[in-house]
Amino acid sequence: MAADVKSAVEQGKVASTDSGAPASQAIKPRSLHGIVRVALLYQRRAPLDEQLLHLIEKELLSHGCHPFIDRHETTGMQWAHELERQIRTADVVVPLLSAKSVESEMFAFEVEIAHEAAQKQGDRPQILPLRVNYEGGLPESLSGFLDALPQLRWQAPCDNDQILAELLNALRALPAASTSPSHAPT
Repeated sequence: MAADVKSAVEQGKVASTDSGAPASQAIKPRSLHGIVRVALLYQRRAPLDEQLLHLIEKELLSHGCHPFIDRHETTGMQWAHELERQIRTADVVVPLLSAKSVESEMFAFEVEIAHEAAQKQGDRPQILPLRVNYEGGLPESLSGFLDALPQLRWQAPCDNDQILAELLNALRALPAASTSPSHAPT
């Protein structure tokens, strides 16, 4: 499955925008396989992370996906269990890697949850890291999980259309979601 996503990203299966339409609209209208649950992991109060998060969320919703974003300001056992459940039952987890997020222990823990779930559930969720104006090396808490994976890169708002197109194409490259209880829509 990782090879499918890597292939879609590396082959540049992004439609031309010669028509003047944004790349995200120029993609061939191939539908996503059923409901795609996408967990977006990010660092709060990081302006670029939040700006890109909002853009991706809006695009995913417009394509019938179910994005999960942890926006709760409170913590506790109930919150922790729900966060873990959402990550484990996602089809795809997109960690937004920025200078701020890669230093967060909580962010690293969320990525670890996704990695462990993928190991136990046959590569579900698929992890698709997105670097947000960040080219540095990853700390040890993340590098073991993410270094070998294909990574999308966003440097500035001029990359918005390209990154949305690459993300949607990567989602389209996924095999159909399992209908097992761990992946059933809630």
